[in-house]
Amino acid sequence: MHLPQNFAAKSGFPYLVDVKISEFCPYNCQFCYQSSTKEGKHAEQYFLSHSLPKILFDAGVLEVNFGGGEPTLYKGEGYGTLDFVLCSFKSKKFKVGITTKNYNWYKDKNFTECLKSIDSVAISVNSLKELKLAEKLEKAINESSRATVYYQCVFELVPYEQFKEFVLAVGERYNRNITLLGYKDFGFGKDGQKFNYPDEWMSFIKEVHDKTRLNIGIDSVMVKNWREKLIKFGIKDHFLVGTEGKSTCYVDAVKQKMYSSSFSDEEGLSLPKNEYDKKIDFLKNFATF
Repeated sequence: MHLPQNFAAKSGFPYLVDVKISEFCPYNCQFCYQSSTKEGKHAEQYFLSHSLPKILFDAGVLEVNFGGGEPTLYKGEGYGTLDFVLCSFKSKKFKVGITTKNYNWYKDKNFTECLKSIDSVAISVNSLKELKLAEKLEKAINESSRATVYYQCVFELVPYEQFKEFVLAVGERYNRNITLLGYKDFGFGKDGQKFNYPDEWMSFIKEVHDKTRLNIGIDSVMVKNWREKLIKFGIKDHFLVGTEGKSTCYVDAVKQKMYSSSFSDEEGLSLPKNEYDKKIDFLKNFATF
């Protein structure tokens, strides 16, 4: 039996779940598809630190990645500090990642404690100026932990020549990991400016990789937008896994709902208020995506 190229088998459980722990963010990025603001709320501490870890553990989830808003600025009630939240998940043996644009995170008093429960950090960087700001954070992470550091940038966010300069600069640094995120016409991103790049970007990326050994990844939106051209360029189809809700999903811990992805127009499916409530089955919800 031959499967079509865009076939994606449905997993019985999501191996990875992206978790939004806060709607709060002070950076006012015009392209923010989460529409995060300084008035955004934080997830309820008990649900995030006690209920959700057990729900995901019982569902067989292996990896959890925390985002926002700005997750490093999470402030919950009581013991709702970020290091407590991260420890709650790590104690259940999840592989834990976090995404941040807080280049001053290393100044936080709980920074080192947070890193004890983190396996990977993705730093959002979209320009040479931001790259310089992120250097101290990357250095502090490397000095204080074994967490893998990635840079992630939004594709087509800046003019193409600026993008090329940025990728070359990353390739020349010690950090050799970068993820290209497809521009999301969602939230604030609907009104943001997007630059169309020529197909030549694929050849450029290959040249940078061959020259610097830069490790370059792409997200599901990039796969969706460029699949056919990537295959034509020579990328094997089985490397291009780009269907949200097949083996991953998204939990908005602020709203206590789950979705197929973080940029979905779905209404969202409610999660149990606590880990003992069996009225709603996480895996049954996931099966509907």
